[in-house]
Amino acid sequence: MSQKQIKNDDCSRRKEEAEVKLIQAKIAESRSKRIRNYCGAVGILVVAGIRLYLGV
Repeated sequence: MSQKQIKNDDCSRRKEEAEVKLIQAKIAESRSKRIRNYCGAVGILVVAGIRLYLGV
């Protein structure tokens, strides 16, 4: 292989690795948002339940 082919292969490999990392970051972000939304909903339900129980 020529130097140019080796350089292009290395460049495309780096680009693929960067794309994979970007996708992984997006998945992790959406997962954390989902967990946060779930925790927020549970918190609201708990507060509503306590208010009903105390009759406030």
